[in-house]
Amino acid sequence: MSGTILKEVGNLTSLVYLKINNNSLQGHVPSEVRLLNQLQCMNLQFNELSGEIPSSLSRCWSYNNHISINGNKFNGSITRTISR
Repeated sequence: MSGTILKEVGNLTSLVYLKINNNSLQGHVPSEVRLLNQLQCMNLQFNELSGEIPSSLSRCWSYNNHISINGNKFNGSITRTISR
């Protein structure tokens, strides 16, 4: 699968698992992922995602049991709230 993660992903508020690993997704992670309050697993590994990890993801992070983002082209640092 190729393309980008659309901002409309934030409309999937009942989503529990987001597993879109091992694809050719490009671009940034939209800040709308912060709206996925039911999310327990987010796997974005091994794509071509880039840019900074949005700080709005920290809210999402606190609700998640498992998040995998390695194997991408992110830059910048992980905020303290995300890395807890």
